[in-house]
Amino acid sequence: MESAIHPDEFRQRFRQAATVKHPNLADIFEVLDIAGRPAVLQEWLNGLPSSDWPAVTAAPGVWYRLVHQAALALRAIHQARLVHGHLNAGSFLLTPDGALKLSGLGEPEWLALHALRQQKDVDFRTDVWDFSATALSWANPAPRKKSVRPRITDDLLQPIHHRLAAVSPDERYPDVAALLEDLERFKSKAPSNDEAWQRLLKLVREHSSKATERRQSA
Repeated sequence: MESAIHPDEFRQRFRQAATVKHPNLADIFEVLDIAGRPAVLQEWLNGLPSSDWPAVTAAPGVWYRLVHQAALALRAIHQARLVHGHLNAGSFLLTPDGALKLSGLGEPEWLALHALRQQKDVDFRTDVWDFSATALSWANPAPRKKSVRPRITDDLLQPIHHRLAAVSPDERYPDVAALLEDLERFKSKAPSNDEAWQRLLKLVREHSSKATERRQSA
């Protein structure tokens, strides 16, 4: 923040991000200054980040719900003509009530913990490709290795898996709208896997409860 540029960039990016409102996006309430330094007031998220999700996310119905919610959040960002820029497994969190939340919108690359590239290299396609890699990790949570192709857990969802995993740019999803079209097409046919979904939510609630107890005892 001692930089002549960073404080202004911080304010500008978070003010733009604050205009995007969606149930699956972590809310940004206010951009302000504290003791002469820029700050942002954001929604406090309570839940389990996708980097800690168990293997039950590979169940077709569970995977479908997670990917669909995440894609809706990403579409809201892109419709506002904004780019997230550094999507990764830690960007997505599942709350105890089953709502997926995408965080990190507005964070400059120099502030984001997991930023891997400079701003000049980031565009809408970057977000889609980064999200594809994350979504595939949910379908194949163990082991999490780039060299391991995702396990196809359901024949109906296989075309979506294939396009997410495609190496050729011509076979990838060109934008998140195209992904959502496919997701909507399979919505009525996707298995529910309600039991697996409830097991995941139970784990999230247990994690959230323990986190709350730790904060209260600190």
